[in-house]
Order: sequence, then structure tokens, then C-alpha cells
Amino acid sequence: MIDNVNKEFRFYDSKLTAKGKEYHKRIALWYEQYHELYSNEVFDIKKWTYTDIKKIPKQKNDTDCGIYVCMYADFEAGGIPIDEHTFDESHMKHFRFKITCDLLRRGVLY
Repeated sequence: MIDNVNKEFRFYDSKLTAKGKEYHKRIALWYEQYHELYSNEVFDIKKWTYTDIKKIPKQKNDTDCGIYVCMYADFEAGGIPIDEHTFDESHMKHFRFKITCDLLRRGVLY
């Protein structure tokens, strides 16, 4: 997640692949380029922090990562705290249905 207000990159890894630092660098580079292209402000990466969010629901299969990402974003956007017990794989069918309904109701935003 990119938090512009708090100048923070938050990394949610549902599989605990331990590649957070590698992804932080890639995301920061992409965001710096994006920011310079679409903003008149100078982007100072030194003012930003990186956080690996560890206490989150973990997936145990290789098929639900997209659903986990969408739900992390949904909870984050709604200001709902997440911990390792917030949801699990038993909720994925419901979340797929919820995401489908959200997309049909609101459409895809670009």
C-alpha cells in the first residue's frame, strides 16, 4: 500500500515470502517515477518509511493471493484493523462474491 498522507509504503505478504525489502525498492522506484511524471512536487524518498505488515491473515494455497490483496486493500481503505485472525481461507468464497458484486455495482475505476 502507498500511504501518501503518512508517507509510508506498507507491504502485505499473504505468503510470507520475505521479499519485502526487494519489493519496497521496486515500488519506491516506480512511485518516484510516477510522482515526477504526474506531479509538480519534488519527491523525496528519504521522508518515506517502509513497513512490513506481519500480523495479517496468511494464505495456505497458491490460488487466493489476489483475493487476499483485494481484501487487505478493502480493509485498509475502510480503516478496519487487520490481524492474523481477521479472515482466513474459509472466507474466500464470500470475498469472491463480494468483489464481484462491488465491481458490478460500481464498475472498475481507473
